[in-house]
Amino acid sequence: MTNRPIQHQLESESRVAFESSLPSYWVYRTVTPDYGLDGIVEIFTENGMVTGDFFFVQLKSTGNEDVNTALTIRLSHEKCDYYESLAIPLLIVSYHKTSKRLFARWFEIPPAKVIFKNEKSMSFVLSEKDEWLENRILIIASDLNSHRKNLISTKREERMNRYYEAKSKIDLSAKPTSKDTEPCIKFNAGEKVFHDAFGHGVIEERTDYYFFVKFDDDDFLRKFDEGDSRNFVKLSGKK
Repeated sequence: MTNRPIQHQLESESRVAFESSLPSYWVYRTVTPDYGLDGIVEIFTENGMVTGDFFFVQLKSTGNEDVNTALTIRLSHEKCDYYESLAIPLLIVSYHKTSKRLFARWFEIPPAKVIFKNEKSMSFVLSEKDEWLENRILIIASDLNSHRKNLISTKREERMNRYYEAKSKIDLSAKPTSKDTEPCIKFNAGEKVFHDAFGHGVIEERTDYYFFVKFDDDDFLRKFDEGDSRNFVKLSGKK
């Protein structure tokens, strides 16, 4: 009989611990497939009203008894560049199995990236002050709002260019990858969506093979095929 790897058990336990820590009226969704992002949290008011606020989550975990192992996370330069390019804030969450404690901090490029740029990875360091306790969770909405305003809006153009460049290099004759076999998302007109390059949008129209999205920062519709739906996250509510 094949045993389930310890790291997989830790990953599941960290997800359950984090999801359980959130207010019952918030929604946590797993991001599939996982490209360095584990989930996305959509914030609702206590009476269930949509706020339009949400953030990505990357979960880390350790079974080491020393809590300091949960406070220092190694990230590759490539992953840091990807995280920095995201259109919404990313919360890095670390779970310490021994103490059942969670620590969390908004992602930002570590200052050491410039100093140690020749290394393959860099340290993202949390502290005891970053423990994910109830008082921090309750102010996360206002914290998220201010953090989001600090994101550089000009990076949207860079994200879109990167997306279209990657799409232009797709070899249609190549053997399908694991991502290509992931099920497509079926959208309906009026549904709210999020794309990590284009941002917030609404499905304006769909046909048998295409769907059209009006993004918040566009004056026109953008056309996508069914396979592109794997790059979207469906949000709650309609326009």
